[in-house]
Amino acid sequence: MVAEITQIDAEIFTSQNYEVQDINLIPTFEVNTFLTSSSYIELFIYDNNQNILYSEYNLSKYKILNNG
Repeated sequence: MVAEITQIDAEIFTSQNYEVQDINLIPTFEVNTFLTSSSYIELFIYDNNQNILYSEYNLSKYKILNNG
């Protein structure tokens, strides 16, 4: 399986609700990526009405597990 990470436009995204029995329909995959000294991570948490609940423009509190 090939995975691609794309930027989501925060103005037009929609949320989806899943029942417990539907969880196995959502694929999981590993993302091979390497962070460099110029890399950065932005984190945004939205509610169901597309309101930003939390934002972090330069997330630095993360862990890299299992060799990357």
